[in-house]
Amino acid sequence: ILGSLSKLLDSATLEYKPHVAGFMGYLGREGMFISQQRALEEAEEQNRVLQWFEGLSDELGSAAEYFDGIEEILAASEPEGFQPCSEASWFVSGAEAYHKHLNDVDPEGTLVDGDGKVQANCDIHPSGAVWVNKLAREKKAAGVAKWCVPLLTSSGYGVQFFLSQSTMWDMPVCVLNYKWGHYVTQGKQWKALMYWWWPDPTFEENRPVQIVGLPQDKLQHADLNYYTPADNTPVATLSNPILNLDPDLGVPIYLFLKQYRIENRDMLVMLQELIAGATVRDAACTWLRSGNFANMPRVLGWVPKNCAPGEAVMAGSCEACPEGYFSLGGYVTSCTQCFPGTFQNTTGNSACHPCPAGTLGELPAQASCDEPCPPGTASIRGSSRCTACQ
Repeated sequence: ILGSLSKLLDSATLEYKPHVAGFMGYLGREGMFISQQRALEEAEEQNRVLQWFEGLSDELGSAAEYFDGIEEILAASEPEGFQPCSEASWFVSGAEAYHKHLNDVDPEGTLVDGDGKVQANCDIHPSGAVWVNKLAREKKAAGVAKWCVPLLTSSGYGVQFFLSQSTMWDMPVCVLNYKWGHYVTQGKQWKALMYWWWPDPTFEENRPVQIVGLPQDKLQHADLNYYTPADNTPVATLSNPILNLDPDLGVPIYLFLKQYRIENRDMLVMLQELIAGATVRDAACTWLRSGNFANMPRVLGWVPKNCAPGEAVMAGSCEACPEGYFSLGGYVTSCTQCFPGTFQNTTGNSACHPCPAGTLGELPAQASCDEPCPPGTASIRGSSRCTACQ
């Protein structure tokens, strides 16, 4: 998703290309999730921790026993609900990574055509939308009743990680690729692994839990080795640069986005409201009113302040600039240092004074220009340095 967004932004004209205004304050998560909390609870009764990636390994015994069977899921799936792997671009990139690093381990996991193009081998099911790794194929051939852990996705999201990780982590996995609406239906119905991201309320009622792996190895990822999952990332707010050209409306909006901060716990509260049937607006208002408007001071801190000349927003309110600084006022979040060759010896000013002739003013943010030029040198008024006498 981030890669697609990056390409889209790179293709935008400079005038309209969004840039990062700030960060929401919480980390976004995406990757492999267990679709339903009850699968974890059943495993914990057997002293098995599924949310840690090694807990899914067959080295500890079959993890498939804690999930619904692949045949049952396939039988209940409508044929038109599948999306063939060949139509999902992420399956292409996932297959290329798998073929590069794991072809020696599982040569049947990918197919290579006459032109050298690599595709995931999804021919095990008539839909062309089911990929099965080597360990799962071996268990099926051996007649094991629950021979794989089902992993649900849509449009191939996450498969560049899932194909490699399922084999590297010694997990017997079947990846089922659905069209979006059918994916949501199946994700809510079955105990399975699934691709998902947070925050989002779609599956929150099932309390999905993310699988925790080792920290991301960026060098491995650059080489298409996806043994480690992607790290959680700060969620950014994007702004059109044109906002900064409108001082009356655009700049306050931009600064609001820049100062907006919300925490994980706040998102959880609002997601629960959405699950209960509230609209987005009502969920936000309920959060704002909770605890006798306890969150109101935080919200007011996001609202940009239009400061007078000589002031800037500091600690949520307009404050006078200190000595050595100035401000023209308006929607400013910091005072500007006096430039070299100038000084300001009082607070709350909209300009700085030029240093007197014969003084040294080479530093920024000066509160005075009291140091005289060394013998044999001189300076003119407002100069930032002393020069040798001629």
